[in-house]
Amino acid sequence: MKKITFLSAVMLAIASNAQVTYTSAEFAGAGEEFTVSKASSFTGMNFATTGANHNWNYSTLSADSQSTAGWQNPNGAGYKLSWCLSHLYLFNCNSQFNNNFTHSTLMSDGFELMNYGVSNIVEHSRVNASGFANRMRGLTATVNNISIPLTVDYDDPDELYQFPMNYNDTYTTTGHLSMDLNNLGMPFTYTLATERTNTVQGWGSLTTPMRNFPNVLKLKSKLVKTETYVYNGINIPITTTTISYQWFSPDYGMPVLQADGFELFNLFVPLTVTYLDEQLCLTADANFAYLPVGNYDPDSQSATVPFVNLAANYDSVVWDFGDGETATEATPSHVYDCPGTYQVTMTVTNNACATTSSDSVTLPVIVTDTQNALTLGITVTGDTLTADRSLPGTTYQWVDCDNGNATIDGETNQSFTPALSGNYACIINTNGCEGLSVCTAVTVCVAATAQFTAPATVDYDGESQSAVVLLNNNSANYSDISWDFGDGETLSGEASAHVYHCPGVYQLTMTVVNNACAAPTSDTFTQEITVTDTLQAMTLNVSVTETGLIADRNLTGTTYQWIDCDNGNIGIGGETNHAFTPTASGNYACVLNTNGCEGISDCVAFSVLQTNTFNNASFELYPNPTNGELKLSQNLTIKRVEIYNTLGMLVSKELNLSGKAAGVYFVKITAGEGSFIRKVIKQ
Repeated sequence: MKKITFLSAVMLAIASNAQVTYTSAEFAGAGEEFTVSKASSFTGMNFATTGANHNWNYSTLSADSQSTAGWQNPNGAGYKLSWCLSHLYLFNCNSQFNNNFTHSTLMSDGFELMNYGVSNIVEHSRVNASGFANRMRGLTATVNNISIPLTVDYDDPDELYQFPMNYNDTYTTTGHLSMDLNNLGMPFTYTLATERTNTVQGWGSLTTPMRNFPNVLKLKSKLVKTETYVYNGINIPITTTTISYQWFSPDYGMPVLQADGFELFNLFVPLTVTYLDEQLCLTADANFAYLPVGNYDPDSQSATVPFVNLAANYDSVVWDFGDGETATEATPSHVYDCPGTYQVTMTVTNNACATTSSDSVTLPVIVTDTQNALTLGITVTGDTLTADRSLPGTTYQWVDCDNGNATIDGETNQSFTPALSGNYACIINTNGCEGLSVCTAVTVCVAATAQFTAPATVDYDGESQSAVVLLNNNSANYSDISWDFGDGETLSGEASAHVYHCPGVYQLTMTVVNNACAAPTSDTFTQEITVTDTLQAMTLNVSVTETGLIADRNLTGTTYQWIDCDNGNIGIGGETNHAFTPTASGNYACVLNTNGCEGISDCVAFSVLQTNTFNNASFELYPNPTNGELKLSQNLTIKRVEIYNTLGMLVSKELNLSGKAAGVYFVKITAGEGSFIRKVIKQ
């Protein structure tokens, strides 16, 4: 605040009978601050009285609240870059901006309409030797949660004052600006038209609760303002007329007293009265706002956030910007080094009271990075990872995500080529702005290796009519895998088991491919799988009874077809049952099929004349148990001897188990008279 010395006061008192001139040199500069009291009661006071060498006395005004007034530096208002870009001032932005704007002030926090909004409306003005005028408005438009800083120039600047200011000056000025947000997808236009009539209608001395001002000029300003809002085609014009009386002293850069209101039947009705004042003992009230959301600038590697002081009744302020930095300026701008959300606290204190009064308020301040300058993205090229952030001063440390994010020694460059396939991330730090990228998978070009383990032998289960082979994949360095199970079935992809539906010997083959290499590598591995049938569930044997032939296999779903071995194995019409009674002596066999498992039995002799005399139950093998050689209890015309172990494996074609391991065996005798099976025990 400008101070007037006692000597100056005396000199001004001596010259109090002379008219005063107020020039642009006396007008406040950006950043200059004043303590302003807002009057609590002014009923009955006449602010319209005027004339030459007039004495105005409003010393009985009392303060309801106090605040700090003044203009800010437009360079910190947040719209400089947007304005320069809109005018294509790419290389002379600073000089052009400073030539056009010297002052700025927050007009409004803004408004919201459906999914649209306008916020942080800042008036940009210029003072020069001839006057003070509003020339541009900055604002932030929000469309579907996306914030866009915009600037709108006055096509006719709104001139508030003309300098120098002298008694009896009178003039009328106009102002106009138009804003159309339809090209941003927001169905909204705004037009402002002003007509301002200023008359310097008095001079003399003024007394306020602060002091006596011996030389002042009184200005009457009549403002007719027409604002037209068009939203979704709906036109809303609003016209207002306001009257403002302002007293200017050459020792102060803003009116020392101001009364705002309206005229009714040529009578001035004041609504608010403010005046410059000394600090009073009022309860401190902390409040602030900040101009457009700070956005990280990769060139300066910082983001500047201007703050708007809305506090009242204080004489000292402390700011905590949430990043470890503080300030004591009334209306600061703060530089943040990193994007993020910061809890900013303002604490104001009124020391004019016997017991100081303090108040604090905390608000979140968001610093964005819309240009993704501090991106944590990772780009994969072949088997090389590259951190997307490349600002000067950036450091890198690659980590192994598959090993608890352990740092990888020596890997501190922007790009990293792993020796092994896996998941990797990078810790990226730019002047203290540190972050960890997402874990990114990379496949290194290493030759594929095929390997699996599986049981060499599995046994057929008659109830499920299947045999399950469990597979354990031990392959390495592959991206694709396929299987050929040797039974006509194949699979692309991982497999943990396979079901075989028939006993037999199968060649199971796995193939793996590594497509990460420029020339894909592949490998195969094959293992033989034997599906046994120890319980003879899929037997191909045929038993001879007194009346006919019976196929030993009796599984659900089995089909039968009896054939004539003596007639080229031709099928016997209609003979598709489990049992078959030949009508003529001969050699017969059966074709058996259980769910695709097909086989043909041995040819078995059957004599129609002997069917009533052969009783296989009367034949025995002895000794049983035996140490080796076996004998029949009765004579038969033996055609074939087959001895099987419990695994279903044929171990002998003679009635002799000498040299065989002790255990249980099954002996099948096929004779001209018929056939039978007996169990024997080898000791």
